[in-house]
Amino acid sequence: MQRRDFLRQCARWAAAAPLASLAASLPAGSLLAAGSLLGCGTGPGYGTGEYDFDVNFDGRVLVIGAGAAGLAAGYMLGRHGIEYTVLEASDRFGGRVKRDRTLAGFPIDLGAEWIHDHPSVLASLIDDPGLDATLDVVPFAPQDISYRTDGGVRAFNVARNFMVDYKFRRTTWYGFLERFIAPTVQPHIRFGQPVTAIDTRGSGVRVATDDGTTYEADRVILTVPIQILQERQIEFTPPLDATRTDAIDSVWIPHGIKVFSRFDARFYPDVLLNGDPLDDASTDKLYYDATLGKGVSEHVLALFWVADEAAAFTELGSDDAIVSAVLADLDGLFGGRASRHHIASVAQNWSADPYIRGAYSSDFAGGYDAFMAALADPFAERVFFAGEAFGGTESSTVHGAMQSAYAAVERLLAG
Repeated sequence: MQRRDFLRQCARWAAAAPLASLAASLPAGSLLAAGSLLGCGTGPGYGTGEYDFDVNFDGRVLVIGAGAAGLAAGYMLGRHGIEYTVLEASDRFGGRVKRDRTLAGFPIDLGAEWIHDHPSVLASLIDDPGLDATLDVVPFAPQDISYRTDGGVRAFNVARNFMVDYKFRRTTWYGFLERFIAPTVQPHIRFGQPVTAIDTRGSGVRVATDDGTTYEADRVILTVPIQILQERQIEFTPPLDATRTDAIDSVWIPHGIKVFSRFDARFYPDVLLNGDPLDDASTDKLYYDATLGKGVSEHVLALFWVADEAAAFTELGSDDAIVSAVLADLDGLFGGRASRHHIASVAQNWSADPYIRGAYSSDFAGGYDAFMAALADPFAERVFFAGEAFGGTESSTVHGAMQSAYAAVERLLAG
């Protein structure tokens, strides 16, 4: 599911359904209480052997990138007893999953935020029957929905029947990775190692980083953002064939930014769409109440903007300039109240991140099937591709990225 289709498609599991009806759709052993979904360690793939792969490989693996897909690859390789190292360009794990704890009394997802699937997918991703995986998940079901017009703001509350998704209540996607996936992987991560070259000549793979360090392995799982490959930040020897490079270049990665602002009073609706509610583009720029369903008393409004037009903010040059632009935008809509009530803000400019360079895969020229057909087989039989763009029907999501990594590990281990 593409997140840019939020209004139209995010109701996959719970659109217009009361919470009592939703409870009936949960796996046995799950609880529904106080408006929260408490995943209790059951569900598809949870200890069922879905990720117990046949192993016909005993070599060493390099995983490039420690985002959701890279962490998932390491998690699954370790489970199957494979020696591996993760090379991460930045000084942290998570990639486009990132957390802030400074703005409010609850953690904030600066990147991926919604679950975009039934919450049981979380148990499937962990796939460990011996682990206490109780999670507090809440529906994101706005009731007060408006959209901007030339004259200001107009209510569109009929959309409340279609705008339902899930979010973490007390944690974040980063917290999920930190608690369940990263602990066994962190000892294997080498931070500050941007990969610049992959050489598949010979029987193995040689990988070079920008400080001149060279790593050798038998196989590579490449999980960097597609934009990094589009910008040719990694040199392949021999070069990638035209079929693969054309497929990589076919992916549209728009500008992406999120800004969270804390106020001392609420003056905004649950959700503010960016124009005609029947136009998918109205959700490319979205203001929403970041506290909805979390049971807190603070007032935090978030801006989610993923579109080429978001360059109007991403190219401003500093977080302060971005925050000022957000406040000016809101002041124009709400009569100056944003500036009057503003306490603090935090901005995450994904387009300016040197190791991300944009939002996420939003469209595929020539179609998604053609993209996957070109990149499904490992390059030189040794370099496997994974990441959010490779998530199939779940592309552009965290769980899709992780599932793509599990699929890459399965193929690698098959020998």
